[in-house]
Amino acid sequence: MPGYLRKWAGTLLVVAPTLTMAFAAGNPPSSSAHSGNSANNKCETSTPGPAGLKMHRGLQTRTTYVIVEEFAHDPSAFTQGLVYEEDGTFLEGTGLYGKSKLRRVDASTGEVLVSHDLSADSFGEGIVAVDDKIIQLTWKERKALVYGRQNLTLLNDFKYETVTGEGWGITTDGARLIVSDGSANLFFWDKDTYKEIPESRLLVQDGHGNAVKHLNELEWAHGYVWANVWLTDDIVQIDPASGKVVAFHDFSALFPHHLRVSLDQVLNGIAFDAENDIFYVTGKWFPKYFKVKICLPEAAV
Repeated sequence: MPGYLRKWAGTLLVVAPTLTMAFAAGNPPSSSAHSGNSANNKCETSTPGPAGLKMHRGLQTRTTYVIVEEFAHDPSAFTQGLVYEEDGTFLEGTGLYGKSKLRRVDASTGEVLVSHDLSADSFGEGIVAVDDKIIQLTWKERKALVYGRQNLTLLNDFKYETVTGEGWGITTDGARLIVSDGSANLFFWDKDTYKEIPESRLLVQDGHGNAVKHLNELEWAHGYVWANVWLTDDIVQIDPASGKVVAFHDFSALFPHHLRVSLDQVLNGIAFDAENDIFYVTGKWFPKYFKVKICLPEAAV
């Protein structure tokens, strides 16, 4: 989601060029991967954030995780979607009018390998790789772009409707596409026809039964939908059968707020490496990707 563009478009134009300078003065990214707090990825050895469990919105939020590695992320990238590929690369979608891209990135160095620019009138949002294609949503254009998965060649596009009329995040459970629009709803589309599956729309609620709004970038892992919550550093873990949030995961410690220069500079981008049970996370204008091991109680997986 574009964040504060609606209210402070002019502010963003001033802030964005200063990001590289601000990062250099604060915590510059490394140009290569390096070991984090735990070389063996074991959850019991280290907890960089607040240890244990705390209550949040009527639920325990699991904040225990290990940073396995961290490496350079383009600080000019307004990240909207992230996918991990088995060949060791990321697919990354970025936003902002005139700056939106779809690109393939080396997941061990952050080097951009291939990049495709969207048209200047399209604001890129979430992405998903399904079968031999990549689908990229757009914010207000109500249009999704379809690319070839190997070469990022634009093949076609299609129109869609949501509650807000916008597109934010997209992922897949292997059988369906799962979409967010900034509301508290998840939408389930047929992965071949791109049509919404009848009576499949899901309202996401916290432990108090309150709607969890601003669902943004999505990922599928361990049988759950994982979603960034816009303007926070929370990732919510959602039961796709009931819409109930089973945990709020707090990643605010990854990139300290005193180093951030914009309210839009928040966590956004979740990718899951199923083979190694590892998550990759980053954010809008973040200087780093973080490879993390989330320590899940057995009941949560």
